[in-house]
Amino acid sequence: MPLVSVAEFHSKDLTFMNNLVINKETRKDISPFLSLANNPNIRGIRIMVNQSISEMFKLGNLKDIPGYENLYAVSRDGRVWAYPNRRNKLEGMWMNLQLMINTKNRIKPHKQYLVKLYKQKKYKNKQVHRLVGLTYIPNPENKPDVNHIDGDSLNNWDWNLEWNTKLENMAHAVAFGLIAPHSGNQDITRSRNGKLTGAINGMKSRRMFTMEEAECIRNTHRIGKKSCRAMAQVYNCSNGTISNICNDKTYIRRTP
Repeated sequence: MPLVSVAEFHSKDLTFMNNLVINKETRKDISPFLSLANNPNIRGIRIMVNQSISEMFKLGNLKDIPGYENLYAVSRDGRVWAYPNRRNKLEGMWMNLQLMINTKNRIKPHKQYLVKLYKQKKYKNKQVHRLVGLTYIPNPENKPDVNHIDGDSLNNWDWNLEWNTKLENMAHAVAFGLIAPHSGNQDITRSRNGKLTGAINGMKSRRMFTMEEAECIRNTHRIGKKSCRAMAQVYNCSNGTISNICNDKTYIRRTP
């Protein structure tokens, strides 16, 4: 039996993979692809092989990003294409993606790809998985967040994404061991003193004050006529923190 090259392996139909009789030499040639044979999403993995930009558009594997029509397009696997313009010498190009890593309040670091899009003389950083969701995934319930079904935040294929609420996203992250759950007692503690003393992973909250301290700051501002800037210097925090407390935007007691 002749050896099967990687190019030939990709060019054959799906039945080629299912019916292929593999000898040792052939296995050595296509071993990186053997795990794909039983993958229900094999069609998505194969579609981009050796396709030109025009073919990808024609087959629906590359679509304009909503709000950036005729400027940028995104593929089903999360690559971003820039239309020909002066910045890319009128040739068009695949955009470089930026890897961002967040370790705050997480058991496992959260990684995601960002891309910088230019429109109306302004650059904006966009989450790649959200661009794929907006472009390829229907959202009839108008849910706010895009979630990675397999828990891999770098797997931005359209079949790996779904629209979720923030509560559903949190529950999914806890189920996959990405963040730690908190107990009901921690909720009680939070409501009593305003500090997230039971914060995820035992990390300290960003809140600087208890509810009693916040009330004292309000009284000092309203009765003692102390400015927010003066109190911010005393408490060694930003003017905005004190201003939000004094204007009842934060540290508000909620009655059950």
